[in-house]
Amino acid sequence: MSTVPDLLYRFPGMVDLKFNHVPGVSKFRLKAHTNLNDAYGSGGGVGGSGTDTLFEVTSGSNFFSPSVQKKRPQLPGTIKNATRVVFSGSDYSLPTNGIPLDDQIMFLRIQEFHVGSNAWLPEGPIKIIFPPRFTHVANPALTLSGSAPGVSGVRGNSPPNTSLRITFPFQARSFTITNLDGSNELLLSTGEFLPLHEIPANTDSFHIGGISEIFLCSSQNGTPVNFSLRLEMMTF
Repeated sequence: MSTVPDLLYRFPGMVDLKFNHVPGVSKFRLKAHTNLNDAYGSGGGVGGSGTDTLFEVTSGSNFFSPSVQKKRPQLPGTIKNATRVVFSGSDYSLPTNGIPLDDQIMFLRIQEFHVGSNAWLPEGPIKIIFPPRFTHVANPALTLSGSAPGVSGVRGNSPPNTSLRITFPFQARSFTITNLDGSNELLLSTGEFLPLHEIPANTDSFHIGGISEIFLCSSQNGTPVNFSLRLEMMTF
């Protein structure tokens, strides 16, 4: 199971994350991009550029990025047996990379360094980090667009581990997804071990009920399917 950190707080200039202890993992690498397809990468026909590295942190430690250190914030909460990371994307964003500024949406992925194999494991799911003022209204709407990778998903089966997996810091109470492809079906699941179901070409699908993540893929190998997604988030 890949690491998905918990978002504790989101303030201007500050993303506060908690990583639970993972046996056999000695450090975490945080990577991100401003674009969903680029955060996914090049597989499945998506053609994304991949994420860029922000920094690494030792498991069990606390990490504060340069601008956060200058502020010396009094953060609430005491955390034991976990890793805490507080940072601003603006500390690492450059014109030459895809790391978002603090006021932009961030598509974050985590790599774990496994001691037994002495190697970095593949990147985990995409965690959405909202801009700091996103939650200033009740139940804000989040809109996304991208390409579901062509990784030979099968309707009724669990999603392949190479699916586009997006996790949210808050639950969504409802969502609408549109298959923008003119001929190929889009496959969707709302859980790692839940069955995929089909959204036909050029079709909208509306869902009610809380979800914290979503899996998307295409049944065609190497042929991605474009989609748009609108979610109503629960923040209060």
